[in-house]
Amino acid sequence: MGGQATAFSAARNSSSHNISAAVLLHPFTHTYPALRVPFLVFTGTAEDTAPPAWSKALFDAPGAWPVRGLVNKVGATHHEPQSGTDYNPRLAYFAAAWLKLYLTRTPRGSGLDFEAAIFGNSTGSLCGGGDGKVLDCELRRR
Repeated sequence: MGGQATAFSAARNSSSHNISAAVLLHPFTHTYPALRVPFLVFTGTAEDTAPPAWSKALFDAPGAWPVRGLVNKVGATHHEPQSGTDYNPRLAYFAAAWLKLYLTRTPRGSGLDFEAAIFGNSTGSLCGGGDGKVLDCELRRR
């Protein structure tokens, strides 16, 4: 589903549709509702379809869930989640790690440490360089 649909679902329909976590990949939206579940937003410095300011506005929306993250990757375009020259395979890993933490509540499994991948400080963690160089990477835990 698209970034805007994910934002609207996580903001307006989360409890009625049993939505307990969200990952937004380069969301294209002109409105910035307060998401009511733990959420992670990805954008990029080369994003020219859905500017990083839109992702930041979702992240900073008044009343947004306290557990949230924002990643602005250097050089990432709107096509980062798709196949082709801009594709970033690590994006899927970090999106899945977030969902493991907040959807299935599985911090570790299959030999992987999802909590360390998201919140750790190693070079393999999300903000530590595991997704590549980032201009901004902000993670909030309660």
